[in-house]
Amino acid sequence: MKQLQEYTLTDLQKYSIERMSKVSASILALSPGVGKTLTILSFVRDILFKDSNDKCIFMIPKSARAAFIKEMENRIGEPYYLITAETNKKYSYQEMAKHRYIFIENTLVNRFVEDLVSLANTNVCHLVIDEAHSLQNPGSVFTKAAWEIRCYCKRIYAMTATPLMNS
Repeated sequence: MKQLQEYTLTDLQKYSIERMSKVSASILALSPGVGKTLTILSFVRDILFKDSNDKCIFMIPKSARAAFIKEMENRIGEPYYLITAETNKKYSYQEMAKHRYIFIENTLVNRFVEDLVSLANTNVCHLVIDEAHSLQNPGSVFTKAAWEIRCYCKRIYAMTATPLMNS
């Protein structure tokens, strides 16, 4: 088994986790390079999954896939299920449902709405949406799919380093 890298969260990361633990929906809007990926993964593992069998669906852009997988494999050390354009061909609902961490690329979410809703309808699921500013267009396929799935999730967390417009 691979030796996990030890890490210590910064005060800002700890404060962010503390704030997120008090609400059922939040936007983790931190500057680039602060460690949002590790912060959200630590939050899910240590707060949301503590004393529970909950699951978490992560909607991530392809550009963030490597960062999430790196943190999962090197620091979090938990099994996960990954749906990408490449792994899509081997997709199995039964296999996905065995995992607590489910990562799906944003461009594929609309293809899996039914299965993700089913998963969230039969399990306690949380939702994490990375690059939340991509939800600004209410007519986009991704936004419509994310909105459908979020209705079945217990908690929703969004992440971004891009400022969100008030409108």
